[in-house]
Amino acid sequence: MIFIENIKQMADECGLAAPVYLHVFPHHGDKLSKYRDKFVSGWANAMVDENRFQNNNNFKSAKTIISLVPIDHDERYIFAGAYNVLSRSHPKEDDQNYTVIENELSDNPINNCIGRLVFKWTSPVRNRYLKLANNGGSFTLVEMKERPYGVQDIAFPGFYSFHLNRLEFDARIGGAMGSSWEEALSSVSGVYVITDMKTGQSYIGSAYSESGLPNRGIWGRWQGYLKGGNNGNTLLGDHIQKHGAENLVYSILHIMDIGSRKEDVIRMETFYKTAFGTRIHGLNKN
Repeated sequence: MIFIENIKQMADECGLAAPVYLHVFPHHGDKLSKYRDKFVSGWANAMVDENRFQNNNNFKSAKTIISLVPIDHDERYIFAGAYNVLSRSHPKEDDQNYTVIENELSDNPINNCIGRLVFKWTSPVRNRYLKLANNGGSFTLVEMKERPYGVQDIAFPGFYSFHLNRLEFDARIGGAMGSSWEEALSSVSGVYVITDMKTGQSYIGSAYSESGLPNRGIWGRWQGYLKGGNNGNTLLGDHIQKHGAENLVYSILHIMDIGSRKEDVIRMETFYKTAFGTRIHGLNKN
């Protein structure tokens, strides 16, 4: 692999079934976070789903799809796997452009490098569904990572710049020990909200230091919500048991100094509970 110059050479040397198409995910606006997070959270399964549903017959006669996920706005992409195309169909009688492509992760050894190969797109174009034979030479190999790209490589965006869904929450809060996420969220107390995006109900909670106990801020408090946990909150627990945790989104409402008094943090928590009516229409019991 150290002699590979571009993605076309990689595909040719690894014997991927042709025709091979590149699925180059967009990075403009918030889509950098969207697709990168899907890959980090769901790994190959997420890419199978992204390849499957197409509003147009984007991959035409492809037998292999190579997924490339952006890791920055500088046209650098992580290799997210090579996928065998099993079948294609047009399930909507009134829309023959809508295509379902059944695909699966290839058993080709190249997939041992998922998350490790970084390619620079030297001649980017608007089209994101590219035939390898015509465009593969413009994706130059610029880095081979020692370990797969993961949540540790995603910088903390700021306290008011994210809404984590369940997959993202478990990946960032459960799998990012020693990351900038842990450093930032451990440094503040504050108020947060958990919202079920399907039912519209919310739970508002807070993180503060109990007298004589170590305080790991919001990071420490959020450990109790991993894998759909309720952190001992009765109404939230009942809600999760009834509706599941798949539609929960975790956000921060208000940050405070890590040394803030418990009374001051609870006062802000009470303010938000009243403002959003979560005791009446939401998941707060008191």
